[in-house]
Amino acid sequence: MASDDILQKSVRLLDDAVGSPMQFRSPRHSKQRSSLFNNTIQPLRHSDVRAYALNTSITMSTSELENFYMDSPSRASSALGHHTSGIQQANSTLVQQNTPISLASDSLYHSFLESLQVHSSSREVFDTIAEFALNCNNTLELMRETHDDKELQWLEFERNNWRLVQALYQNRLTSDMDGVYDGGEGDGVMDIVQPPSEKEIVENLYKTNTKIREYQLIVDWLEKNAADVADMRTGPKLHHFMDNTVAWENTLHQLQNETVAYRSTREIVKRLDPDAPLREGKPLHDLDMEDETRLLKQVLAELRCGRNDRAQALCHHCGQQWRAASLDGWRLYHDPNYATKVPTTEKLAVEGNPHRDIWKLCAWRLSENVQAGRYARAVYACLCGNLHALLPACETWDDVLWAHTRTLVDQIVEREVRNTSLREYTPMPDSYWDNKLSMENTFAVLDSSADAVVRQEARSRARVVQKLVILDQLPQLMSQMLDWASQPDCEPQMLRFLAHMVLILRQLGQPVSQEIGDQIIIIYVKVLMEQMEPVLVAHYTATLAPQDQISLYAEFLQNIDESDLRKAALQAAEQVQLPIESITQRVVENIRNEQINEVSLSLQLNDEITDEDKRKISALEWVVLYPGQRAEAIWQTNALIRTFLALGKIQAAKLAFSQVPPESIDQVLGQFQAEDDGASVMSDCLPARVSAAIQEYLSYKAYLDAQEGFADWFEHYHHARPVEPPSPGPSATFTEKVAYDHRIAAYHKDLDRWRAAMDHQTKNVKQQLYNVLLFPQGGWLADSDKEDRLRAHQIKSLRTLCLPKIVLLLHTVLHSMELFKEAIQLADLVVDERYHLYKVYSKQQMGELLSKIRESSLASLGQGRDPWSHPVMS
Repeated sequence: MASDDILQKSVRLLDDAVGSPMQFRSPRHSKQRSSLFNNTIQPLRHSDVRAYALNTSITMSTSELENFYMDSPSRASSALGHHTSGIQQANSTLVQQNTPISLASDSLYHSFLESLQVHSSSREVFDTIAEFALNCNNTLELMRETHDDKELQWLEFERNNWRLVQALYQNRLTSDMDGVYDGGEGDGVMDIVQPPSEKEIVENLYKTNTKIREYQLIVDWLEKNAADVADMRTGPKLHHFMDNTVAWENTLHQLQNETVAYRSTREIVKRLDPDAPLREGKPLHDLDMEDETRLLKQVLAELRCGRNDRAQALCHHCGQQWRAASLDGWRLYHDPNYATKVPTTEKLAVEGNPHRDIWKLCAWRLSENVQAGRYARAVYACLCGNLHALLPACETWDDVLWAHTRTLVDQIVEREVRNTSLREYTPMPDSYWDNKLSMENTFAVLDSSADAVVRQEARSRARVVQKLVILDQLPQLMSQMLDWASQPDCEPQMLRFLAHMVLILRQLGQPVSQEIGDQIIIIYVKVLMEQMEPVLVAHYTATLAPQDQISLYAEFLQNIDESDLRKAALQAAEQVQLPIESITQRVVENIRNEQINEVSLSLQLNDEITDEDKRKISALEWVVLYPGQRAEAIWQTNALIRTFLALGKIQAAKLAFSQVPPESIDQVLGQFQAEDDGASVMSDCLPARVSAAIQEYLSYKAYLDAQEGFADWFEHYHHARPVEPPSPGPSATFTEKVAYDHRIAAYHKDLDRWRAAMDHQTKNVKQQLYNVLLFPQGGWLADSDKEDRLRAHQIKSLRTLCLPKIVLLLHTVLHSMELFKEAIQLADLVVDERYHLYKVYSKQQMGELLSKIRESSLASLGQGRDPWSHPVMS
């Protein structure tokens, strides 16, 4: 067909469209958006895909596409149930309380956790993502009045990212729908009366081709994001400048009147048909040109937001019904009268444009005409797939991606329609098909854009996430996310997004690196640890490998000192089934090993308890809280006591020993010997580690009791002994002598009472000290468990340190109480092969002991006895 014939035909069709009210679809109320773009996304079900009659087109309207993929708005809005309403109610409360930025944004930590907990099943992963987007959107609305642009921008990006993940992976995970199109409803077999219409061809394409659905989802995602921004933007609107009027009223007024108040500065057109400015090459009136630019810019903005109906309404408002009709020419043709199976005498309305190919060629030529202006060209370029004419009107990264993706969809759909349909179409120019578009090439263009703003935005973290998600390059995404999370400037809110992205990708079953994902979550958990939120820390720690769970949660617990917060942290760990016993054990070990230098085995007593000592003793509470962990509590207490005794800190050792409840040994025996009432503490029924811990614990009890008994004896011996009253002297009066006699009598009575008390205390302290020296089961701290080399070395050192010291204390008691025979017999005890005490002595210690025994032997000689304190036989 000749070009002139095509143009003449297009003019007739346009005239028919302007004159026929049936061709113009007046502005309709847009349906409530469900699922994908109102943050209440529902999982795709195959039955839902076939349940809707689609008004499919080269670019489907947003509401039509949502009907194609999602549930109905009523079902979508109710699917989240009371949990979503609870979040909204909480957000409403925050608004009433004038919530500050930090509080509003920090609430996302708990909101995201609640979403994960409510939808714990992997089958509900899309509900989880939907609530993530909803949480971000609600928080964003709370914070808009604060005008913190940086934080608001990030929340917008995060909300949009969750929408993108929801849309793309819901489509990707339902790729098994490819090839299932049955041509209609019913039994899957349709009696084809005539070849499929354009709409039916594209319906089948969308149902069977995953890629075209994905590209369309990206377009609608970008349009929804733009619509959100446009709706929140303040400032003058188009209707602020003009009321309902005829088109180009100033040009009309000047053509109808010789004299006008505001005459155009240039010669204007002579006619007022829509093509007059281009045909005559003359402009409209200056004021109309300004209004025309404003109108076309706003029309393009509405098309950018995916709101064709609003764009048509604007044209209608400005008296340009012909332009409103021209914006409808892209719709695919479909005659439902041929497709319906239900017999009816009523004729159904025909859908779409039967001459869409001619309209598209005209729109292409208009978009190529430089005299039409940038915005007019861009309006028709986006409808006919002319990327070259559309890009000059794109200002941001989103705009450029939208232009490329929309054009890509247009080309795929057009090729499918022309290849499948049996009718002949007016050919498009070769330049229409020359652009070999793909998403990879699109992002390469964005990354190397000549526009510095677009190029810089392409490097931002949010855009990189969107790019890699769209390209489905998850290994690169995981590596990039770990790099961001490891950087010092990574904000906590960014870390929250990265951690949840890892969790969502795992729930989606995507092949992501477990190691990298765990590292990201660990970094996020450490941020939560700083906020002292046990529930949050416990939940996200539970998503890690067992060893990481132990080390990470132990690191969190070891910085908690308050008893109530400790119980709350353990309760949170129980709820997510963390290995609590292993964690509490690690906590005590970590705290006990803090700032430990080489232990100096010194005989010097140092009873000062430092803050560090108190912290280590307090840490024992972690293993005491659970009765079933008493064996571990005894083991950890023993380890701390070993350190204190090596440092000579008797009081600290006593305080540590007191942390173990007195009934602990009975509880441990009950756990392992419940049916053996006659079993001993060192029964073979006990595991070796438990038996060794109990024996060591009882050894410390004997030692600390001996130390305490000696301290009491020493105090009473040196400070409680009555003081003999001084003699009154030879010059004393009779009264003074009588008073002295009364005092000396009282002194002897007190001395007798003191001696009786000393005899009793000496008997007790002797027993306590002998309990250490004559300890059963191989001796004091004679441990048969040799697997722990460090512990074995410490025990050996303590025997060398403490046993000679106990012998000296016992000698002090005996010698001071003039029990010289028993004091001298200590030498026999030391060398007794049953106890092997001599093995723990060094030469110096043995020399000191012999020196003390020598003193007792000399004292015995002074009492008229032999050197061994036996009576001398005459």
